Amino acid sequence: MSRKNLFLGGVLIVLLAIVYVSQGPWRAWRENIAQPQNFLAVLKEAEIDRVEIKHPDQAVVLAKAGDKWKVGGTKSLFIKDSLALSLASALKEAASAAMEEASRNEENKKDLGTDQSGAEVKVFVGDNLLADFYVGMIGQDYASTYVSLAGQSETYLLKTNIHSLFYEKNWPDLAIFSADPEQISKIRCQYPDREFTVEKKDGSWQGVLPYRFPVNQEKIQPLVDLMAKMTAVQAPFEQSFAGTGLEKHLIIVQAAGENMDNTIMVGEEQDGLFYAKRGDSDNIYLIAKEDKEKLETSIRFLR
Repeated sequence: MSRKNLFLGGVLIVLLAIVYVSQGPWRAWRENIAQPQNFLAVLKEAEIDRVEIKHPDQAVVLAKAGDKWKVGGTKSLFIKDSLALSLASALKEAASAAMEEASRNEENKKDLGTDQSGAEVKVFVGDNLLADFYVGMIGQDYASTYVSLAGQSETYLLKTNIHSLFYEKNWPDLAIFSADPEQISKIRCQYPDREFTVEKKDGSWQGVLPYRFPVNQEKIQPLVDLMAKMTAVQAPFEQSFAGTGLEKHLIIVQAAGENMDNTIMVGEEQDGLFYAKRGDSDNIYLIAKEDKEKLETSIRFLR
């Protein structure tokens, strides 16, 4: 092989090496340098014990309680299991996802939902604030989310979708009772002006107090089903008894049976719904008007 061909071959090898480096390691290095550091990388999901989420019209505090999450300030108003899993997943993904700069302009934050019109999220370990950031709109690929640190003008595109979770408005587990209707063998109904009890004997419901009376089996069944499986429409984040009317004992219904004792108390109306609580819990719920009407029954109706 001539010296000229050797020279040309060497030049070709050098050019190929340059192309490889520029398109491979060098390009990757440049992209990594240009990519902003994920400011949510400080989030360690296993250590986090409090998350505060604030919207313009609503705020909720989520507090870790053992291996579960509950609404902060309550004894046992736990959030839905599905949302607890989503919260853990979102915190992990937010900490590890790539992030790119979307805007440096403060005025763009409103359009992207990363100003005070969005969801402000504060994450704590004990009293230590790990992160204070805004969760804005979903990215155009529906797989990313616009985020911004509180007090900063920059908005970033986080390469994971955490929008839906932090815009959730109904966190609490709304199941009040969850039992088998066949377990119920006795129901006591108490109201300010009357009280009566029905029992199931030999497979048939009948009135026993304050006197014996016949019971229409079809009419009693909706009440039995409701006292076995009752679900609220919502649960107020402000778990205060003030204004609920629950202390007036307007409606008290107790369903008892083998290994079960479900008692519900119903109070005043609030925007078409009615305050309610279990007899063995301080958790306050709002139930539908239809359910309140099933609970507010009478001997005359059940005959």
